[in-house]
Amino acid sequence: MTKDRTRYFRVEARELLGGLSRSILELERTPADRAIVGRLLRLAHTLKGAARVVQQRELGDLAHEVEDELAPHREEGAPPVPRPTIDALLDRVDRMSAAVAALEPPREEGPAPAGEAPAPEEELRSLRVDLEDMDALAGTALEASVQMAALRRRIAALDSALELSRTLADGLSARRLQAGGLEAAARLRPLADELRTVLESAQRALASGADETEREVSQLRSSAERLRLVPTKTIFGILARAARDAARTLGREVSFSGSGGGVRVEAGVLSAVRDALLHAVRNAVAHGVELPEERAKAGKARQGEVRVAVERRGNRIAFTCTDDGRGLDVAAVNAVAERKGMTEPGQRLGPDAAAALLLRGGLTTRGVVDAVSGRGVGLDVVRESAARLGGEVALRSEPGRGSTLELAVPVSLSAHPALRLTSEG
Repeated sequence: MTKDRTRYFRVEARELLGGLSRSILELERTPADRAIVGRLLRLAHTLKGAARVVQQRELGDLAHEVEDELAPHREEGAPPVPRPTIDALLDRVDRMSAAVAALEPPREEGPAPAGEAPAPEEELRSLRVDLEDMDALAGTALEASVQMAALRRRIAALDSALELSRTLADGLSARRLQAGGLEAAARLRPLADELRTVLESAQRALASGADETEREVSQLRSSAERLRLVPTKTIFGILARAARDAARTLGREVSFSGSGGGVRVEAGVLSAVRDALLHAVRNAVAHGVELPEERAKAGKARQGEVRVAVERRGNRIAFTCTDDGRGLDVAAVNAVAERKGMTEPGQRLGPDAAAALLLRGGLTTRGVVDAVSGRGVGLDVVRESAARLGGEVALRSEPGRGSTLELAVPVSLSAHPALRLTSEG
């Protein structure tokens, strides 16, 4: 097998590029913030050094160009970073991301095994582990080993019971009983009592030790499973970028915010959810948030809001994408549905039925296809992701106040609690 010489560089580079992208979007909101400029310079410098170590000159040169763009804005009294510079910085991040992706070795083609989600991308498969999680895992493993040592000591106590049983069996042999009669049997009674005492004590000790060991092993398994989970904030950066790019393309003004980023989910689940949420965010900008002039006439702030919230609900996680736009255009949905033969002539769907029809797929209220929407496939991706993960999707809307798309999925696909029943007879 050929050694993958850039594997660890790719992991570090993607982490640094994610930090660059998030910080550039922050800088766009506060272009005079020199602290953000300083952070960007440090990230770019680190990436430049790492790229040159693995002899990736193009990446190193692009990171150096980022430094050149930012250097004039880090000193006291420096001018704010202008919009064209922000655009240039994001363009370089895109080019560096493409260069890092090109370093990944080709994978063998073939369908995923039945019931298994597609493999998540490398930045979600290869993440740094929190030291607290590692400490918890190591501590639990130590406790489990202590309990196992105690169990072994208790098992050793059974050796004396085994010796007693041999003595007792020998004394109860037919030949000895015939020779000694009742007197021999009476001498064996204390041995039998002692054997019973030893066995009862060993039973109690082993039962207690087994229970404690089972608890420690269960905690160890939970700690190990937690290491396979990644914080959902990992995808907030790419969602923020998607909202920004869609807004720029369509002439909107949009701010993005994420909450619940500390909630953890399996990497494979998060990868599928990320793709679904990318479409949800773009849909929110394209179909929900109005043009600045329309929002001003409606008494709203010129800048629309798109929010993604994450919430743990038992062994499931709910992702909600909410906008404060115009809400679902029920009249447009009815018109398109009737024209496509999806409803009877003259039939008028209410808001809930219209939302359900949109979730069925193949329907769009956009009259033209543009770079962001118009083909009616955005919600298809969300629905298919939910089906693949064994989740559910729901769409709610309030006219003039916005829409909320909710995707609820399992925390993990690799392990599910189960109840086992055994019938005897």
